[in-house]
Amino acid sequence: MIIFISKDTVFVDLSKQNIKESSIVVKDAGGNIIDNSKYLVKADQGKIRGNNSGDLPIGEAFTVEYRFYPVYNSILVDSFWCKSCIWWNAIVR
Repeated sequence: MIIFISKDTVFVDLSKQNIKESSIVVKDAGGNIIDNSKYLVKADQGKIRGNNSGDLPIGEAFTVEYRFYPVYNSILVDSFWCKSCIWWNAIVR
């Protein structure tokens, strides 16, 4: 799980690139899932921003979970999902 501070409609770097877009889950500070219509992700660059002004209000903390490709276009996928605080890897076939 990655925590990021929103800059509203300005892109914020996530820690990894080549993110698998279908795996992204964004939550607010209360743990509520944010609808994916509220944010835009540049998966290849590992960046996220609010889709419209106020969708991810500036200065607010959000968490994001996602899978990413360690090598661009690889079939192997790594993950930041934590199960009992042990990092795990998954292979997508």
